[in-house]
Amino acid sequence: MPFLFQTPRLILRPFAPEDAPYLFELNNDPEVIKYTGDPPFESQQAALEFILQYDQYQRYGMGRWTVLGKATGEY
Repeated sequence: MPFLFQTPRLILRPFAPEDAPYLFELNNDPEVIKYTGDPPFESQQAALEFILQYDQYQRYGMGRWTVLGKATGEY
């Protein structure tokens, strides 16, 4: 997967389709969307569609990242 970064504790990478359930959960947390300004996703399918249409990496060379705990793989 392109743009993979690692720290001693974390893995950072672009969104992937398998992130949809986790992104759905995050984007339905009022404490998260307070900072992103995004509306909550209506479903995991809506989260998947967001991921598949997310073009910020190509358009601007940067974008939001998936952050995983290296030891646990936790999203």
